[in-house]
Order: sequence, then C-alpha cells, then structure tokens
Amino acid sequence: MKAETQKKIAGETVPGVAEEKVDLNKFIVQGIIWGGQLPQAIINKRVLTIGDVIEESKIEKIDKSGVTLSYKTQIFKLSSPASGQMNSEAKN
Repeated sequence: MKAETQKKIAGETVPGVAEEKVDLNKFIVQGIIWGGQLPQAIINKRVLTIGDVIEESKIEKIDKSGVTLSYKTQIFKLSSPASGQMNSEAKN
C-alpha cells in the first residue's frame, strides 16, 4: 500500500501535494537586537528586520528568544544565539 502525501491549503488537506521542507541549517543567527522600536536580527551576515525576506522566508517576529520566519504555509523559529538552543520548526 502506497502512502499518499498531503498538504494543507487554506485550511483544507489536499492529497498528492508534498509539503516542502525548509533546511534550517542554512540560517545562521549571529545576533538579535530586540529592545528598541525596530527589532533587528543578524542572519547570515545580513542585518534584517520584520518583513524582510531571506532565502525565500519572511521574517514575522523578532524577540529575545529568537526569530520567527514563514515559508509558504510553514512557520518556524530560529533560536537566539544566546539561548544555546537548536533551531526548531513550529506547527502550521
């Protein structure tokens, strides 16, 4: 029996459409500036702010714990370098 891949589009599961995976290892967070009016993150040697796009992923949120990015229908979190945690994917 062959398993069918599925993807949620606009809240509905669509059979036969594979969800693309994001390689979180291609994002290296060197620093986060979160206390002021314009939070910024240094990722892959680029200074970025909310709304910027890197590697086809949009920065949604920057706070002391890390950076939240969206890629198509996926949301994932890059940890702050100070946290010592690995990057993790968040649920859709």
